Amino acid sequence: MENKGKRTLMGVIAVIAIVIALVAIGLQWNKQQKEKQNVLPTERPSWFGGGAGSPAGAPAAAPSGQ
Repeated sequence: MENKGKRTLMGVIAVIAIVIALVAIGLQWNKQQKEKQNVLPTERPSWFGGGAGSPAGAPAAAPSGQ
């Protein structure tokens, strides 16, 4: 009976270790994904709905009367 209890305890410890390792890997992967996103350009390319070559979000030219 004691042998079965030790085996069960070792199994529980192994499962806990695997879960902790998976959480650590997931956190590292998430951190890398966020860093990749920060490297992307902040302005959209001109073909992405920006109109005639101007980047999206750029201020429109003021009318000549102002």
